[in-house]
Amino acid sequence: MSWAISHAPYGERLRLADRRLDAVERAVVQLTTTREWRAIRVLADGIRGRREFALGWAEAGQAEDVLRLAACHPRMDTDVADDVHALADAAGSAAKSRQPWAWTRTGS
Repeated sequence: MSWAISHAPYGERLRLADRRLDAVERAVVQLTTTREWRAIRVLADGIRGRREFALGWAEAGQAEDVLRLAACHPRMDTDVADDVHALADAAGSAAKSRQPWAWTRTGS
């Protein structure tokens, strides 16, 4: 299964498989402080067991900040860095447009 994530660059929907999101979460948790992680934990908790989830635009802005910190960290795993950057871009786009950052489960 995977997630279609709104506000990706160029008007496309960003799609990430569950296993990729698990890798992103592990990397972000390892490279951020507890306080930074708490700012986006609502996202990680929100998508568990749901088919749809949305963060408000202000929360998306916080998520962008934390994701960018992690993405630019020197110890960021190169295998997931592009995914973290893409998520940061999408979160930032939602925040700048003052729209919810929507996540929709795809597949079976």
